[in-house]
Amino acid sequence: MLSKVMDAWSGLVDGFYRNQFGGNERIRLYESMTALLENGVPLDLALDRIGSIYSDGSRRARHPIALASYGIGKAVDGGKTLA
Repeated sequence: MLSKVMDAWSGLVDGFYRNQFGGNERIRLYESMTALLENGVPLDLALDRIGSIYSDGSRRARHPIALASYGIGKAVDGGKTLA
């Protein structure tokens, strides 16, 4: 029972932070991705690094940019395209 409550709470918290991903965060993500991709870093590694940077070594694991980059990375690993 407690695990279901904790899972529900975690889902609510993640949803809240996902909604915080607005225009400024989107621009910061795109600029970070552009810088890494222009320097020859592969897409999957770039997304992982961006997530790691914005999560501050897991101290801010729910940072909107970290959540977005990890989510995009999982989708790309699963075969989805960015387009």
